[in-house]
Amino acid sequence: MFRAPHLIATIACLTLHLVASSPSRGASLPYAVRAWTIEDGLPTSTIQDIAQTPDGYLWLTTTGGLARFDGVRFRVFGLAQGLPTNRFQGLAVDRTGALWISSEDGSLLRWDGRAFTTRPSGDARAASGAGRAR
Repeated sequence: MFRAPHLIATIACLTLHLVASSPSRGASLPYAVRAWTIEDGLPTSTIQDIAQTPDGYLWLTTTGGLARFDGVRFRVFGLAQGLPTNRFQGLAVDRTGALWISSEDGSLLRWDGRAFTTRPSGDARAASGAGRAR
Protein backbone atom coordinates (compact mmCIF):
# COMPACT_ATOMS: atom_id res chain seq x y z
CA MET A 1 0.00 0.00 0.00
CA PHE A 2 1.30 3.46 -0.94
CA ARG A 3 1.78 6.09 1.70
CA ALA A 4 0.78 9.64 0.82
CA PRO A 5 4.36 10.96 0.29
CA HIS A 6 5.18 7.99 -1.97
CA LEU A 7 1.99 8.43 -3.97
CA ILE A 8 2.59 12.15 -4.39
CA ALA A 9 6.20 11.53 -5.47
CA THR A 10 5.06 8.86 -7.95
CA ILE A 11 2.42 11.14 -9.47
CA ALA A 12 4.94 13.99 -9.69
CA CYS A 13 7.49 11.76 -11.45
CA LEU A 14 4.91 10.44 -13.92
CA THR A 15 3.73 13.97 -14.66
CA LEU A 16 7.28 15.19 -15.25
CA HIS A 17 7.96 12.21 -17.47
CA LEU A 18 4.83 12.81 -19.57
CA VAL A 19 5.55 16.53 -19.96
CA ALA A 20 9.23 15.94 -20.76
CA SER A 21 8.46 13.21 -23.29
CA SER A 22 5.75 15.14 -25.15
CA PRO A 23 6.92 16.70 -28.42
CA SER A 24 5.53 20.11 -27.54
CA ARG A 25 7.03 20.09 -24.03
CA GLY A 26 3.74 20.96 -22.35
CA ALA A 27 2.67 23.68 -24.77
CA SER A 28 -0.67 21.95 -25.35
CA LEU A 29 -1.78 21.91 -21.72
CA PRO A 30 -5.52 22.69 -21.47
CA TYR A 31 -5.17 25.86 -19.39
CA ALA A 32 -3.65 29.28 -19.53
CA VAL A 33 -2.04 31.37 -16.83
CA ARG A 34 -2.89 35.07 -16.57
CA ALA A 35 -2.04 37.54 -13.83
CA TRP A 36 -4.31 40.48 -13.02
CA THR A 37 -2.96 43.61 -11.40
CA ILE A 38 -3.99 47.06 -10.22
CA GLU A 39 -3.88 48.17 -13.86
CA ASP A 40 -6.64 45.60 -14.57
CA GLY A 41 -8.88 46.96 -11.81
CA LEU A 42 -7.75 45.25 -8.59
CA PRO A 43 -7.94 47.72 -5.69
CA THR A 44 -4.50 46.69 -4.35
CA SER A 45 -1.82 44.19 -5.30
CA THR A 46 -2.32 42.04 -2.17
CA ILE A 47 -5.23 39.60 -1.97
CA GLN A 48 -6.30 38.49 1.52
CA ASP A 49 -8.87 35.82 0.58
CA ILE A 50 -10.77 34.43 -2.42
CA ALA A 51 -14.18 32.75 -2.66
CA GLN A 52 -16.58 31.84 -5.46
CA THR A 53 -20.32 32.32 -5.15
CA PRO A 54 -22.84 30.01 -6.84
CA ASP A 55 -23.46 32.60 -9.59
CA GLY A 56 -19.84 32.10 -10.73
CA TYR A 57 -18.31 35.36 -9.50
CA LEU A 58 -14.92 35.28 -7.81
CA TRP A 59 -14.72 37.58 -4.80
CA LEU A 60 -11.39 38.87 -3.50
CA THR A 61 -10.73 40.71 -0.27
CA THR A 62 -8.00 43.34 -0.15
CA THR A 63 -7.00 46.22 2.07
CA GLY A 64 -8.23 48.57 -0.66
CA GLY A 65 -11.72 47.17 -1.18
CA LEU A 66 -13.76 44.09 -1.95
CA ALA A 67 -13.45 43.04 -5.59
CA ARG A 68 -15.88 40.93 -7.64
CA PHE A 69 -14.43 39.35 -10.76
CA ASP A 70 -16.58 38.08 -13.62
CA GLY A 71 -13.74 36.56 -15.64
CA VAL A 72 -13.13 39.75 -17.61
CA ARG A 73 -13.27 42.75 -15.29
CA PHE A 74 -13.33 43.71 -11.62
CA ARG A 75 -16.02 45.63 -9.80
CA VAL A 76 -14.79 47.13 -6.53
CA PHE A 77 -16.93 47.73 -3.43
CA GLY A 78 -15.91 49.83 -0.45
CA LEU A 79 -16.54 53.15 1.26
CA ALA A 80 -17.59 54.83 -1.99
CA GLN A 81 -20.36 52.21 -2.39
CA GLY A 82 -21.63 52.62 1.18
CA LEU A 83 -19.71 49.82 2.89
CA PRO A 84 -18.28 50.58 6.35
CA THR A 85 -14.63 50.11 5.29
CA ASN A 86 -12.24 49.40 2.43
CA ARG A 87 -10.15 46.93 4.45
CA PHE A 88 -11.44 43.38 4.14
CA GLN A 89 -10.00 40.09 5.36
CA GLY A 90 -11.94 36.82 5.09
CA LEU A 91 -14.67 35.32 2.92
CA ALA A 92 -17.09 32.41 3.31
CA VAL A 93 -20.06 31.19 1.30
CA ASP A 94 -22.87 29.67 3.34
CA ARG A 95 -25.35 26.89 2.42
CA THR A 96 -27.77 29.39 0.89
CA GLY A 97 -25.08 30.82 -1.40
CA ALA A 98 -24.75 34.08 0.52
CA LEU A 99 -21.27 35.56 0.77
CA TRP A 100 -19.99 36.59 4.21
CA ILE A 101 -17.18 39.12 4.37
CA SER A 102 -15.13 40.02 7.44
CA SER A 103 -13.35 43.34 7.72
CA GLU A 104 -10.35 44.56 9.69
CA ASP A 105 -12.59 46.71 11.92
CA GLY A 106 -14.56 43.65 13.06
CA SER A 107 -17.60 44.23 10.86
CA LEU A 108 -19.32 41.28 9.26
CA LEU A 109 -21.03 41.88 5.92
CA ARG A 110 -23.40 39.64 3.99
CA TRP A 111 -24.01 39.75 0.22
CA ASP A 112 -27.20 37.94 -0.81
CA GLY A 113 -26.69 38.43 -4.55
CA ARG A 114 -28.53 41.77 -4.57
CA ALA A 115 -27.37 43.88 -1.63
CA PHE A 116 -24.97 44.08 1.29
CA THR A 117 -26.12 44.04 4.90
CA THR A 118 -23.76 44.84 7.77
CA ARG A 119 -23.67 43.13 11.13
CA PRO A 120 -21.35 44.36 13.88
CA SER A 121 -19.17 41.57 15.25
CA GLY A 122 -21.17 41.65 18.50
CA ASP A 123 -24.44 40.89 16.66
CA ALA A 124 -26.10 37.80 18.14
CA ARG A 125 -26.83 36.27 14.71
CA ALA A 126 -23.23 36.77 13.58
CA ALA A 127 -21.89 35.32 16.82
CA SER A 128 -24.22 32.32 16.60
CA GLY A 129 -22.61 31.17 13.36
CA ALA A 130 -25.18 32.46 10.89
CA GLY A 131 -22.33 33.14 8.50
CA ARG A 132 -20.58 29.80 8.83
CA ALA A 133 -19.27 28.36 5.58
CA ARG A 134 -20.53 25.05 4.26
